[in-house]
Amino acid sequence: MIQLFERFSRQTALLMAGLFAALILVATPSPAYAAGNGVNVIIMIGDGMGWEMARAAAVANGAPLYQNGKGRGLSFQNLTGYGLVTTYGTTIQGPNGVFSDGNSALDDSNPVTGQSSVRPGFSFKATPFNAGTTPTGGATDPSLGNLVGYEPDRGGPNPWTPGSDPEYIKWSYPDSANTATTLYTGVKSYNNAIGVDIFEKNLTTILQQARELGKSTGLVTSVPITHATPGAATATVNRRAKYDRDFPALDNILQEALVSDEDGSLFLPTVLLGGGHPLDHENTINDPARSCDAIPEAANRRPGVCYFPPGTITTSTFVRQTMSICRRTPPTTAMATSF
Repeated sequence: MIQLFERFSRQTALLMAGLFAALILVATPSPAYAAGNGVNVIIMIGDGMGWEMARAAAVANGAPLYQNGKGRGLSFQNLTGYGLVTTYGTTIQGPNGVFSDGNSALDDSNPVTGQSSVRPGFSFKATPFNAGTTPTGGATDPSLGNLVGYEPDRGGPNPWTPGSDPEYIKWSYPDSANTATTLYTGVKSYNNAIGVDIFEKNLTTILQQARELGKSTGLVTSVPITHATPGAATATVNRRAKYDRDFPALDNILQEALVSDEDGSLFLPTVLLGGGHPLDHENTINDPARSCDAIPEAANRRPGVCYFPPGTITTSTFVRQTMSICRRTPPTTAMATSF
């Protein structure tokens, strides 16, 4: 299995990047549920892929320029049965009295997720909507609510119809962490939140619900699994920058994604595939010190490829855990689910 990926690593990477854009969540029925309607549930997320980006891609693909509507020229634009979801987040006053979309309801006295005290006097209040006046919030009026919200008359009823205030959409805009959390759980949260609510309590994701129904699950991404969009599907931490720490520390995205426990608060997807360098614990880029040559166990080195003989990995927790998953996951399951 590993030799197959090593041999076709470039082709596999190109295939994943082309087919999966940013992220795919897969929930496939286990044999016990195969007698159902046979439908697999697949959520595909193009992170940051708004209407303008989709239109640019459609035009680049040969479609005529369109000025409104879902458009045509890309495969997903042929789909029917569209629904809508809002992904605005929350905003909470800090000790300086200023609302910020990056604040949780806790006072940050303890960096561990969920271990801080609730901010003095805080009580959640949904409305009036509170977008503030800056990219991170900025409002100071305590009578305002804790939902950023969206006002169509100011921002526009759809992407191709401008609203009355062109600056409005720049205020308190959400990030990949809390928007992904909303998509997977249906709960609004603050910028930086990975699978937790404003009180930094764990939320139940669609992957966990699928597993509870006896389904196999998968998380496939063209970026590292520690990025916010995939991370919110399989981890619960209060800051998106908590990429990794050495096991058994679990207050980080990577270790939670690789661990399963009996009570189900942590779970391991059946298939877990992502990009990035195996030693890139802190999400750095192009660091020569993290090359394959720095790993004594690596064999058959060539640009972009590190091959590790099974059972020889000792240097990196990430590599060791990942190889363990590869060894205990049947190749047919990984290949069938992913491609």
